[in-house]
Amino acid sequence: MKYDQQKVIDHYEQYWHKKAILKCFDKGPIQELPEDFSIAIFEPDSKRQMWTYATCGMSCGLLCGFLELHLFSPIESNLHIELLTAIAHYHQTG
Repeated sequence: MKYDQQKVIDHYEQYWHKKAILKCFDKGPIQELPEDFSIAIFEPDSKRQMWTYATCGMSCGLLCGFLELHLFSPIESNLHIELLTAIAHYHQTG
């Protein structure tokens, strides 16, 4: 089965009932990640009062199956984008 980033984003949007805001971290060895790797961000709402950050493409190109991560935070911060990008990079190269 081929990895399809749009299917992952669609799944997130259906699950969290929000449109994803896609961001990329622009420092470090990001060229070692898949070209379309990004972090999907979902704003809080009345049901989920936390910011949601989710990887899109963490396992792209790997033979170990599909794996994406997400985290919840009471605050909005680019540090969450950096953290998930670093974890994805380690998963791809470590």
